[in-house]
Amino acid sequence: MKEYQQRVVGELNELESKTIALNRFVSSYSTFLDLEKDEQERLKIQLDTMWLYVEILRERIAAFK
Repeated sequence: MKEYQQRVVGELNELESKTIALNRFVSSYSTFLDLEKDEQERLKIQLDTMWLYVEILRERIAAFK
C-alpha cells in the first residue's frame, strides 16, 4: 500500500473512533439533553457530516488498487 493510502486508512480509523464517540454522546448521555437546542442541532449536523466523511474515505479505500 502506498504511503498516501496508508494515511487515508489512518485518517479513517481516527475519524471512525471520533464519530462513534460523538454518536454515543448524542444517543446515550443525558448530558446531551442538557445542552441548548441550538447546540444539540449543531452536534447532530456535525455527526451527520462526519458519517458522510467516513463513507467517502471508505469509498476511496475500496478504490485503491
